[in-house]
Amino acid sequence: MNQSSLNSSNNQNGSFEIPLYNPYVIKDVPLKIAQTVIGTILNAFALIVLVTMKKKTFSHCLFISLSASDLMNSSLFSGLSIFGLGYLSWPLGDFLCFVYQFFCNAQYAVSNLTVLIISINRFVLLNRVVKNGETLSKLKVSFLLLSWLFPYIYVPIMIVVLMNNGLFDYSSCVINYPFLFLIVHNSLVNLLPGFLSMSTNILSVLCLVRKWRRRVKLVAPRQTRMNQSASSIERNVNIDSLVSVSFGLDDAPKTVAQGEERARTKEVRYRKKLSNEFKAVICILLVVLNIAINEYPCLIVWMLLVKCYECTNLEFFYGTLRMVFFFPILNPIILLLFNQSFKSQVIRILNFK
Repeated sequence: MNQSSLNSSNNQNGSFEIPLYNPYVIKDVPLKIAQTVIGTILNAFALIVLVTMKKKTFSHCLFISLSASDLMNSSLFSGLSIFGLGYLSWPLGDFLCFVYQFFCNAQYAVSNLTVLIISINRFVLLNRVVKNGETLSKLKVSFLLLSWLFPYIYVPIMIVVLMNNGLFDYSSCVINYPFLFLIVHNSLVNLLPGFLSMSTNILSVLCLVRKWRRRVKLVAPRQTRMNQSASSIERNVNIDSLVSVSFGLDDAPKTVAQGEERARTKEVRYRKKLSNEFKAVICILLVVLNIAINEYPCLIVWMLLVKCYECTNLEFFYGTLRMVFFFPILNPIILLLFNQSFKSQVIRILNFK
């Protein structure tokens, strides 16, 4: 966004000085400080909880990566944004300006790519595409590292290219993105991964629904047959038991109740497993929705602002910008509410149990 346009009304004739503070953001400084502090504390605690878990699966490693990325979003980017958005003239020097723009572009891309890998991994586990889906392998670790390396290599190159073309203003720490370039950039590292994550989670939900329907169709006829033949089988078992007792035999035949109990136990275990898989998919789906609701409106309005500055409401743009800093705060809360192993580890750490 070109902040010089924001100041044009204040210095049309050179009679007014450029204001020190951004009038749209300065009132939100207490909110941004609270977002930075709360997000840093929650994500640091979530990272400790995930790291201290005894069972280290690929899914746990992915959530560790997401929590580390959210921690950097909450601490570094959110903290520097107080100066980057609150001041019209950047007060912290060129190096921190570069760091601010780097995390502004790279770290949210890391979160989006990590959530995409989490969604694909859950879909693969549900459909048993590969054996031992939760075990760590070199291929899986390479995908995890790629979600960090790609933004960390691509974004500095992008900033340097824009800097060499005179589009990086260090004085206000603003990058004047060309419109087409901004569309490609946001689509590549933010919107496209989010769309793929949402699609993958919807397919996972449909897969679970199909499994549930198939189980109901399989169990219902079997239960009907068992109920119809239960009385006759029990009569035969009672006669055999009476004969066995009369002749002093110890090995009485198994009753129908024992067989039904085993079938019932097996069915309960399967339903519990299916319920846990459904909760895992819902947890990931809520994380994707959290990112989509809080981040994507700002990206869309940002592109509209670059395309047509005069026809975009700045107050609305900064309103969507406030929402961006909420999604790293909400992710640990979603994990606490919908991830049973995460909740159990939190209770164990806090000694509530």
